[in-house]
Amino acid sequence: MPLLLIRLSCVLASGDSSEGWEGQMSNERSRVSTRRRFLGTAAGVTGALAVSAIESGRADAAGISENTATLPATTRNFARGPVVLELGGTQQALLKSADGGDTIAQVITYRSGSEPVAHKQIGNVKYEDFALLTNFDIELPYAQWIVDMPNFQATRKNGAVVVGDFNFAVRSRREFQQALISEITIPMLDASSKDLGYFTIGVTPEHASDGSLKGSISKKSQNVQKRWQIQNFRLEIDGLDCTRVNKIDSFTIKQKIVENRLGESRDVGIVAESVEFPDLAVQFGATSLPSWQKWFDDFVVKGNSSDSDEKSGRIVFLAPDLKTELGVLQFHHVGIYALDPDNEPDSAGALGESLARARALLHVEQMNFTKFGPYALT
Repeated sequence: MPLLLIRLSCVLASGDSSEGWEGQMSNERSRVSTRRRFLGTAAGVTGALAVSAIESGRADAAGISENTATLPATTRNFARGPVVLELGGTQQALLKSADGGDTIAQVITYRSGSEPVAHKQIGNVKYEDFALLTNFDIELPYAQWIVDMPNFQATRKNGAVVVGDFNFAVRSRREFQQALISEITIPMLDASSKDLGYFTIGVTPEHASDGSLKGSISKKSQNVQKRWQIQNFRLEIDGLDCTRVNKIDSFTIKQKIVENRLGESRDVGIVAESVEFPDLAVQFGATSLPSWQKWFDDFVVKGNSSDSDEKSGRIVFLAPDLKTELGVLQFHHVGIYALDPDNEPDSAGALGESLARARALLHVEQMNFTKFGPYALT
């Protein structure tokens, strides 16, 4: 039967943990944002219901027509305040922003006999994935949850995404149950950028709903030494000169989650099935090319590409002092399959030795965190 999906959107949570909330209050009161500004600067919207069209990407994935009618989003807004993650009733992290948890129902269309009119009814109920922008300044239970996923441990958590106002009173709460982490996205690493870095943690809930607005958010200041910038990283791969690596493209570790019907219930259960590890795209100064070229010639051209010819490596995420390790992501069974040694022109179009770049594509069989914020493998 043809299927449509309907989203009932009740809450928007977004904040900025890198700036002082009090200093933003006067500037933010006049700003209005909609539910669909994904992970952007926005206000927490509560007390109103809005029906919105699903983004075209999600619509395509579900086989939905893009000409779905859209109602205007509510214009009520609050000044931007803190957004936090709770697990088991305890505050775990001050988030850069959060999105998701909407209730989504399938619409089943069917015909009875020769009737010309198609009948429609609501089918199974699902819940949209959460996307949480997270840094290293988090509590151990949240860090452990993140670390468990690439280690093939399908750990489930109950929790909530909570949005507060400038007085730390709760403005909205989206609760979730039996949730699994579905994705961990590492942002682009760029030695020329001073942007703050955040990991996007995808969370798939088995159930989600709006919770009580009673209570308040704990006042917690960000630890400056844990405010990681994307320029502060170090790549290490056995036998390769990585001292000139200046950029690594963003990549995502994914846990495949499949649906499982829960008897006669309209809710759909979820089950973790497998973990998928991405390839790496690495850019480095051409002066480091000889060791990479030697490995490429041996591994690809000569075909010496057995397990024993693969390498191990890691990315180290560094604090502002460039010594303290905030996180470590290990790589296992790394192979090279493409190498572009061509120089890149500078802004004037000339080829300068100091600006010459090479680019390598690497496959990785497995990744795991040996450190993430307060978590450290012992």
